[in-house]
Amino acid sequence: MVALGFAPVAPGTPITIAPYAAPAAAHDPTALELAKLYTTVGRELGALEARGSDAAIDLWPRYRWIRINDALVDPRKRRQTFELLGRIRRDIAAAAR
Repeated sequence: MVALGFAPVAPGTPITIAPYAAPAAAHDPTALELAKLYTTVGRELGALEARGSDAAIDLWPRYRWIRINDALVDPRKRRQTFELLGRIRRDIAAAAR
């Protein structure tokens, strides 16, 4: 028998469950922040490609798929695009190691 660290509860004891707390809102980037990140990711992809990394072949389509003009004017799309660019940037960093 494995002890899980819970104290036994007598039958009929009321149980209190804390209400669900939604996670804090994600950072809402400005259009300028998004434009800067988009440019940075493009430069980093170019540098990765110049180093001869095969990962750039897979990352370029993900980057080019982004409709930056749409994202700049729509706050919801801006946040989604900011997150997408962050994931691409993490993949670039992983490929550069």
